[in-house]
Amino acid sequence: MNSWQRVRASRSSRVASLLFAPAALASFLVAVPAAAQDDAPTPTAPPASASASASVPSSAPAGTAEGKVPSFSLALERVGGIGYAKAASNTGDDSLSLVALGVGGVTPNPFAVPRLGLDFILPSNLTLGGAIGFTRLSASTSSGSSSQDVGSVFLYTLTPRIGYRIPLSDKVDLTPRAGLTFAGASASPSDSKNDASIFAIAIGADAPVAFRMTDSFNLLVGVGIDYTVSATVSTTTTSTTTTGGTTGSTTSTSTQTEDLKGSLFSMQAWLGIGGYL
Repeated sequence: MNSWQRVRASRSSRVASLLFAPAALASFLVAVPAAAQDDAPTPTAPPASASASASVPSSAPAGTAEGKVPSFSLALERVGGIGYAKAASNTGDDSLSLVALGVGGVTPNPFAVPRLGLDFILPSNLTLGGAIGFTRLSASTSSGSSSQDVGSVFLYTLTPRIGYRIPLSDKVDLTPRAGLTFAGASASPSDSKNDASIFAIAIGADAPVAFRMTDSFNLLVGVGIDYTVSATVSTTTTSTTTTGGTTGSTTSTSTQTEDLKGSLFSMQAWLGIGGYL
């Protein structure tokens, strides 16, 4: 090969190197990130236990066995048990005590009257509700084929209250409550000449324990205390006078109202049934 041919071959190789140098540089730039990506560690998925624990609530509110707080409580209260009541006069040494024991019977103590209670249970376990009850007693005498009414007594109570439900376990709840009791009574003798009525306001508290037999049926055992803070007695006396002449007889009625100067204390242990709604 002569010198001219050598110079020509050298020029051709230089031109080829100039043409293929950009392609080689581009291939190098593409290959380096790909190799770095291949060498990078593969990310791993989070453990199944962590995701499962994140989806499960940390705790459930205290309530039923499933963790739900019931919305309502419906109960038939004070249907039986043992009770003690004492009425005393502030103007003297006179007092009257009464002890009653029974199941489902009537009682002259207005605070021991069986009552129907309904309470709304908030998500915080605070309860708002009340109870109402009434009873009627009547008596009569008989002699042979004739009978005569002696009279009747009617008692009623209305108790708005507030409380707090405390789940002791999945099957036992304690609900301390406090409120006011509006109680009334009326007595009507058979001759209807001397009627009497009483209206009293008392502060009271009770603490029933609910034993949950099922999700919606409870057996109740509780204690209650009531103390009268105000009472009013009203008596009505009817007298009949006869006057001569054409007018016949005339009837005059007098009514006397006075504040009762005394107190009434009632304490009882009672039984009942109820359920959650």
